[in-house]
Amino acid sequence: MPRLESLSQRLAPTPTPFVGGLECTYLPAYDVDLLETSGHTERWREDLDALSPLVQSVRYPIRWHRVEQEPGRFDWSVTDETLGHISEAGIEPIVDLLHHTSYPAWLTDGFRDRRFGPAFVRYATAVAERYPGPDFLHTLQRTLRHPFPGWA
Repeated sequence: MPRLESLSQRLAPTPTPFVGGLECTYLPAYDVDLLETSGHTERWREDLDALSPLVQSVRYPIRWHRVEQEPGRFDWSVTDETLGHISEAGIEPIVDLLHHTSYPAWLTDGFRDRRFGPAFVRYATAVAERYPGPDFLHTLQRTLRHPFPGWA
C-alpha cells in the first residue's frame, strides 16, 4: 500500500524560484553600512534561516569595504561563516561583489579613484580564487549611473 504524506508534510512551505536579497549598501563618506544599521550583522543566522524555506536563492554581499579594509589585505572570516551557513541552509547564493557604493573607504575618490579599477580586479580575483563554487556572481549593482573617469 502506498505511503501517504502527512498533512504537515504536504502543507510545509517549499522554496519558490524567487530570489531573496538584503539591502547592503555601504556609504563610504559616512562609514554607514546598511547591513549593520539594520541589525543584520548581529542576527544574520536568524535572517537567513527565515529565508531558507521561502526562497531557493539569495543575493548576498561579500562586503568589499569590510573584507579589504586596507589595500591588499583580506579578512574573509565573516564571509566564510555566512556563505557556509547559506550553503548549509540549502540556499543558492548569488554573490554580490559591489552593491552601489560599497567599495572600501580608502578609495577616497570612489569610482573616480584611479586605484578603483585595479583594486576591483584584485578583489574580484581574490573572491573567485577563494570561493570557486558560486554559479552566480553579481558583479555590479546599478553602478553604471556613476561616471568612470578614473578608469583610464
